[in-house]
Amino acid sequence: MNNQPRLLKHACIVQAIEERARLRPRETAVEKPVSLGSSWLKISAKELFEEIVVIGCGWMGLGLEPGERVAIMGSTSYEWVTLDLGAQAAGLVVVPIYETDSPEQISWILKDSTTRAVICDNSSQARTIQAI
Repeated sequence: MNNQPRLLKHACIVQAIEERARLRPRETAVEKPVSLGSSWLKISAKELFEEIVVIGCGWMGLGLEPGERVAIMGSTSYEWVTLDLGAQAAGLVVVPIYETDSPEQISWILKDSTTRAVICDNSSQARTIQAI
């Protein structure tokens, strides 16, 4: 008799979100802060999965192939998570870059990981990446 609990039912988190969207599409999956004010916007499981699919197709539309690396530089946010999950859905490997990383650290991360594309939170970060 196996006493080990079965923790994972799915091969990846995207499959778990897809199943939840199929079984309980209108149920809230996540909430994100509204840009103005102090309220939260509820995102259904169906909406979340659809956004992940669109983002995954966008990564692929850039000509990226499964197994290639992409970097996301930005603050922790709903958008960061959906970019990450979309990349995973496309079979890409995500390389996180912290906002506080120095240009030298960023340069090493990008070269060492052989990153093919970078998405940034803002134009200041994009200028840093372009300079590197």
